[in-house]
Amino acid sequence: MKYALGFALAFASTLALAQQGSIGAIKVEPSPARAGQEVKITISAEGDAPTFCGMEVNFGDGSAKRKVKIGSDNNKFPVTLTKTYDKPGTYTVKADGQKITTHLKCPGKTTTQLVVEAPPAAAKAATPS
Repeated sequence: MKYALGFALAFASTLALAQQGSIGAIKVEPSPARAGQEVKITISAEGDAPTFCGMEVNFGDGSAKRKVKIGSDNNKFPVTLTKTYDKPGTYTVKADGQKITTHLKCPGKTTTQLVVEAPPAAAKAATPS
């Protein structure tokens, strides 16, 4: 009986986590972007959005990762961040559940590719002949 109760409690907590939802997808706008242009990065949840957890966002360009606490500072899914990429290239943007202080990690992780193109060449001023 003791083991059956333990199994039932473990199963119920696993079911509760599964119903809670997880990190879903990343959408970047504009795509492709231009170097020097602000990019909007939106991270959505899958299922019922977690309400109190932490995640880390890696922008793929070597800059500092951004730590996001869901449930603090009015952050909730979908989370929208902005980032400006200085150089053209293809970047992998990742969102991964991480424990941040008192916030346990959000379940799940996701990635997407962002192409950043060179800015348009400056038009040459016409010189009189």
